[in-house]
Amino acid sequence: MIAIINIIIVNIIVLLALSYFWSGWNFRVFKPWLWLEARKRKQLNGDIEAAERRAQDKNRFYAHWFALEQIDANHVPGMVLIAGSEDADTAILVNRHSPDRSLTVIDLFADRDVEIVRENCQGEVSRQQINIKGINLDSLKASIGNATNVSFVKGHLADEVKNLSSSIAFASIDTVDYDELSSTLSVVYPLLSEGGIIIVHDYNHNWDTVRQAVDHFEASVAERFLWLPDMYGSAVLVKNKAR
Repeated sequence: MIAIINIIIVNIIVLLALSYFWSGWNFRVFKPWLWLEARKRKQLNGDIEAAERRAQDKNRFYAHWFALEQIDANHVPGMVLIAGSEDADTAILVNRHSPDRSLTVIDLFADRDVEIVRENCQGEVSRQQINIKGINLDSLKASIGNATNVSFVKGHLADEVKNLSSSIAFASIDTVDYDELSSTLSVVYPLLSEGGIIIVHDYNHNWDTVRQAVDHFEASVAERFLWLPDMYGSAVLVKNKAR
């Protein structure tokens, strides 16, 4: 009986060890190659690696990291804009990755009710109010630290973007309100540098308002949005260069 128990215990230990090895190896395989190379070469700031570990939506995190890599590699001029903030990690990533670029974070920094429109499979349209939890401004500032090139602006997205005087190299936009998203896209796009990037969050989620706003905006510009396979389906646009 003791021998059988020992065999069972040994098998359990072996299975746990194999499971640990496989999960670690499997997790590594599905990280982007360029990210792994940057980490191997010690090119990643420790705060960036910590933000990556915390990120629940790894695909979205990597999409932002690649966007920053691209605008830096292509020497796209301009600032970075975060319009609508749901966590501190995106701002930390931007600031630590591109410390020479100015970063502006615009948000109400408060809980708010938003009216959204949803359409079911039968084509029936309904409106409903949802509550959006806002990130705390003091907490966000504390997470970023004493960065002199970071500005925090409390207010409505489109209204505050109009006050920006700098060109934009990269804009990350996160709002599910149709009017707010439409207005924000319409004021961000003219400021976007050639080769600049816009990422809109929640495009392929269950917010019909986001899809409608992006689709209507897309019809007015030369570029098209590419859908990303992150948790809630972001959409990304790269502004054409003039010929």
